[in-house]
Amino acid sequence: MQFESFKYTINSMNLSLMDNAVQFADDVSFESFSLLRVKERNCSETYTMGVFPCQEIRFILRRQLGYFIIQVCEKGQLDLFVLFGRI
Repeated sequence: MQFESFKYTINSMNLSLMDNAVQFADDVSFESFSLLRVKERNCSETYTMGVFPCQEIRFILRRQLGYFIIQVCEKGQLDLFVLFGRI
């Protein structure tokens, strides 16, 4: 996720993230992914008109293999059931 100014240069406006800028509620969860960490970085860019401020937040996720396998196998078994049910 990027927050960037396309109108104001760094001389007019400065973007910065607060400490602990990214927080999740306890009841928020992902079914097929687990959140490993959050990376924050300054992504300010220099163009011909000047330096424009930018802040970036990256969410590093890991796929839950068990959930993935269950989803794939479940659909495969359903296909086999439909296929052999017609014979």
